[in-house]
Amino acid sequence: MKTILTGLILILIASTSSAQRLQTTFTKDFTRWSFDGNTIRTTFSGDLYSWDFEGIRIRTVFSKDVSQWSVGSDVRIRTVFSGDYSSWEIKDNSTTIRVRTTFNDDYERWEISGDANGTIRTVFSDNTERWEIDIEEELSEELVAAIVFIPIIVATHL
Repeated sequence: MKTILTGLILILIASTSSAQRLQTTFTKDFTRWSFDGNTIRTTFSGDLYSWDFEGIRIRTVFSKDVSQWSVGSDVRIRTVFSGDYSSWEIKDNSTTIRVRTTFNDDYERWEISGDANGTIRTVFSDNTERWEIDIEEELSEELVAAIVFIPIIVATHL
């Protein structure tokens, strides 16, 4: 019995250890984030429509329209349905990834599907300053930046 319990604990630890933490750099400051040793911040102070992810520029496609974003030179993020921020599509030239809430109107838990699989969830309930992001596939830096940016959109705009 102890062996089974120990095995289950090790499996749980192994499955959660691959997730990476996205969190605000300073408490209650949603303009500067850290993820896997990288900094994500607004390009200009207070401008939530233009961001920098370690040299990858993330900005709205249309001025102040948070339903469509460009990430770097090849990646686009958009809501699947107009005005519905619970389902997003990320595309580049050859990849399509969907990021959608696990449950309706619950912006704390997300599923990643399509050409990548994984999960996004808040570390603490009702706290959008800390997220665990688990992406199972190896992706380009721009695609990872796009996935990581979804919780930032949620925390800063919704």
